[in-house]
Amino acid sequence: TGLAAGFFGSYFGMGKDIPLGTSSLTITVSLIGGTAAGGTSLLFTDDPQRYTPAIGGGLLLGGAIGYYAGRKLRIKPGDAAVINSGALWGTVAGSLFQGSFNADRKIGAGLVLSGLAMGTVGGVLLTNYFDVSRGRAALIDVGGVVGVFVGIAVESVVTSAQEENGTAATTDTGRTTNYVLGGMAVGLVLSGILTRNMDAPKLSVSPVVSKTTSPAGASTTTFGLGGEF
Repeated sequence: TGLAAGFFGSYFGMGKDIPLGTSSLTITVSLIGGTAAGGTSLLFTDDPQRYTPAIGGGLLLGGAIGYYAGRKLRIKPGDAAVINSGALWGTVAGSLFQGSFNADRKIGAGLVLSGLAMGTVGGVLLTNYFDVSRGRAALIDVGGVVGVFVGIAVESVVTSAQEENGTAATTDTGRTTNYVLGGMAVGLVLSGILTRNMDAPKLSVSPVVSKTTSPAGASTTTFGLGGEF
């Protein structure tokens, strides 16, 4: 019933000229609001009859805020995609830290909320300095997903090797989430670097990848920022 009401209400009640950036931000902030409300509720109770209405209210309030902000700020689709990616991966990271630390309900909810907040704020800050297209944001998301699966695969290979050597440890969820977290981080960073030339920065500062030689003659790759003066 709620799904049908939402569909018909949005279809007949909203205008036909909603910009893509506004609609994307509306959905993103709605999900952020629902996650934030649910996580905050879990800090105080584990009763579904209490936190479920909070999630619904957060979804509605977040959607209203996202729609208003998108209309007011005339946000671009790429900027909305960056905010969405930041919130998504921040929440995923918080959830993985929860599993890594085997945290209880309150600490786990706090970790998820912290990841959501940092990811969302990071996405908003990035939109102030870079013009990121939806295509690049999608590729970075793909890099994160690939990194997650690579982390799982690496953990599986390591476990199999330990079993063959007779040194396998007991199954630990925290260990698996650590591999997933590392793979996710590497995937996001590498995809961001590999797609760095797709979009131009709003400032005269851009990421730079270069090679340097140490006094001993060894070559190493460095990452930094470069600009024109």
